[in-house]
Order: sequence, then structure tokens, then C-alpha cells
Amino acid sequence: MRQSNHEGHLVDWLHEAQARGAKAVILNAGAFTHTSIAVHDAIKGIRTPVIEVHLSNPHTREDFRHVSFVGRAAKGTIAGFGALSYMLALEAAARF
Repeated sequence: MRQSNHEGHLVDWLHEAQARGAKAVILNAGAFTHTSIAVHDAIKGIRTPVIEVHLSNPHTREDFRHVSFVGRAAKGTIAGFGALSYMLALEAAARF
């Protein structure tokens, strides 16, 4: 598990996940979900499947949160189940 408030770290870690042979990445990109073309492009640039995770449901929040650059590149999205969202993502990743 890793956490960073720096967009570049997320991009680097996505590339590193592929280089290390990760079977999947579970990613909660926070506000970068709605703003980061760099994270989108990094996801599109790797073969490792990425599962987007949100504790809350972005579609029940502010309008700007309804657009997800991460979701447009991710294999799938799990949102709105609180901490259970991570467990559901882990279950999905285990099936890849």
C-alpha cells in the first residue's frame, strides 16, 4: 500500500507496478481522478489492469466529480461502499 499527494508519484508507481509484474493495481486517486490526464495516460500506457476505487459514490456528489479520467482508463470502478470498496476491489483483482 502506498499513499501520496503528488501526481508524479502515482504515475511512477503505475509504471513500477507493471515493471515488477503486478497482476493488478487498486487505485484511489482522490481528486486526481477528476483532473489528471497524466494518471489517465499512465494507466493507458501499462498492461497491468487498474481498478479505480472510491469510498463514496462520486455520482452523488458535486457535478465536477461525475467525470473520472481514471475511470476512462481503468478496467473497472468500485465506488460508494466505504472501506468495503477496497475489499471488493481486492476480490475483483484476485480473479484476474
